[in-house]
Amino acid sequence: MERRIASTSRTVQKRYCTSVKDPKNSNVNRRITETYTEKDTVTPKGLTTTEKWTRTTSEKEA
Repeated sequence: MERRIASTSRTVQKRYCTSVKDPKNSNVNRRITETYTEKDTVTPKGLTTTEKWTRTTSEKEA
């Protein structure tokens, strides 16, 4: 039995968003939240995969 894989064209969209929040109580610590979104579409069958992930970083100013 032979297996054939159809040629696929893919569209990948990447989005990147950064938001910076300064806490109300202290002006020294800063919190940075980065949100990533990656969308992958395979054309022949119209399958779409969406990945989202978030990274939060706390930072101290000198």
